[in-house]
Amino acid sequence: MAKEFICKTDWPLAQTDKGTLRGYFYDGVFRFLGVKYADAKRFEQPQEVQPWEGIKDAQDYGYICPDTAGPEKRAPRGEIRVPHRYWPESEHCQYLNVFTNTLDPEAKKAVMVWLHGGGYSGGSSIEIQYYDGDNLAKNEDVVCVTLNHRLNVFGFLDVSEYGPQYENSVNVGMADIVAALQWVKKNIAAFGGDPDNVTIFGQSGGGGKVSALEQIPAAAGLFQKAIVMSGSIPDDDGLVYTTATGKQIAEAIMEELGSPEHDFNKLLTAPEPVLTIAMNRALNNLKKAGLAVG
Repeated sequence: MAKEFICKTDWPLAQTDKGTLRGYFYDGVFRFLGVKYADAKRFEQPQEVQPWEGIKDAQDYGYICPDTAGPEKRAPRGEIRVPHRYWPESEHCQYLNVFTNTLDPEAKKAVMVWLHGGGYSGGSSIEIQYYDGDNLAKNEDVVCVTLNHRLNVFGFLDVSEYGPQYENSVNVGMADIVAALQWVKKNIAAFGGDPDNVTIFGQSGGGGKVSALEQIPAAAGLFQKAIVMSGSIPDDDGLVYTTATGKQIAEAIMEELGSPEHDFNKLLTAPEPVLTIAMNRALNNLKKAGLAVG
């Protein structure tokens, strides 16, 4: 059966608070992909993106956060059952995707925001092809939003003692998600959604993020319902239990970056792949020293 695809210079368009976006229409669903919802410097809070003039394309997925697993662990496997996507990585990964069956600002359809799994260290909104929101938009008549955010050393390393701008470094990954929900609150009506009827849902690590958002004051009022699809873990579980302090972890990484004197600038300037390798080595060393790093 033929499927309709439309992508014109002037359609489909959506007006956000920062400027106009151009997506495309495929098989009954409008797709706006790779929408930048925030900017951020390393270890710092997300900031609003700058407005733009003209029309910006939103037709390609945005960067995903660098994963901590090495190439041998990330080799394609099980693709016949669960097809994956392998995509360019960057710590500047604050992108979201919108799937909707209407662009009527008065439609006020229910909104569902998907938070991916990966244990706070890996994964992305597009990692598994099934994560796309086409079926929810087409068959369940909701507006679906999926998003990427900072993970692992980029999103959850505590370097708060190195300056006031890093006060919330241990949670900037969650701050990214709050920024995405703020974007939804401001803009989702342009995609047919109701900003006052938002459900957040996630599986595994994504479920943990849902649970965390329910306890974050800055997220109050940005969603009305929540679905936790696994991911609620006791504090003493081996996945999260930690005895090493943030300072011990940060200094161990600096040592792996070749700075026994603990030069913080090494953390700020290390290329992304180098930093993730140093993090893995540092965590292994801390574990060998009898410290839990969760």
